[in-house]
Amino acid sequence: MRNGLYRLDLIAQDGMDHGAMRMSGGTFSGSGTRYVFQGRLETKMSGELTGTMTVRKTRDQAPPALGQFKEATLGIRGTYDSAGRSFSWEGQAYGHHSIVIQGRGHELPGRSEPAPNLHAIKPGALILLRHASVERSPGTLVGTDDIPLNDTGLAEAMAWQTTFAASPPAASFASPLRRAVQTARLAVTDHPESVLLRDNLREIQLGTWEGLDREEIERRFPGAWEERGRNFAGFRPEGGESFQDVLDRVYPVFQEMSAIGPCTKRPGAGRDPRRRDPHSALPCPGHAAEQPVSNSNGLGRLEHPGASGGNVAGSLS
Repeated sequence: MRNGLYRLDLIAQDGMDHGAMRMSGGTFSGSGTRYVFQGRLETKMSGELTGTMTVRKTRDQAPPALGQFKEATLGIRGTYDSAGRSFSWEGQAYGHHSIVIQGRGHELPGRSEPAPNLHAIKPGALILLRHASVERSPGTLVGTDDIPLNDTGLAEAMAWQTTFAASPPAASFASPLRRAVQTARLAVTDHPESVLLRDNLREIQLGTWEGLDREEIERRFPGAWEERGRNFAGFRPEGGESFQDVLDRVYPVFQEMSAIGPCTKRPGAGRDPRRRDPHSALPCPGHAAEQPVSNSNGLGRLEHPGASGGNVAGSLS
């Protein structure tokens, strides 16, 4: 297998985990939503794959997904299709528990965009990353539907690795939704298993609007879209949340973050709309007008020019 970025899906009797890995000089490392992994692969001219892989459970995971183990080293045997740049293998380990995990994947498409560059990150910066790209129909609204990253998104998340390797954050936070967890663990490779999951960072609950586009919303709920425009902060779809509801639940998490990496407002960053103080340091996560720094690979940055604390990274969904 040549050097590059690869999608990797791990399958066992108990379940699956989806992630990505970086291959370099025959060694690989990466992570999924619930496991991190590293190992070594050798590819023969015939396409046969052999090697080893160590799989480690993340600390926030309670029920097992791939087996009853915290960490296991597996012997790997499989095949690599050089034409399709895809692979499949089976990994086995025997000890207190017999572990069998299948792996399959393919090379990720190259990125035409330049690698992200934060320039010099000062101590005390709060760095906000929105989750990378997911598969969805154009124009549809995605709230708490738990959609994983697509191949483009996996590559986008891994593009941040060089940046965060140069300036490792003191702590990393993420929503528990898969797209945010994958983004955080793939972007911050220094202890990816230690990402702190906070349920209050979840995307807005859209209720009956989930998965619909504007045309369908206007057809099913006449006048509701216009009402949302008139009361953007307070409007709630049936069974859903308002943006004010989201801000109220997110605010304590940003207080937790700021306690680790103290910061003040930098021009262009969001502010806490619940306060009248124009120098409020906390941004608002979300979409549209609620998140001015938000896009598929966007970044908001808050700094304290004289702060001595470490940087804090957060992946929002």
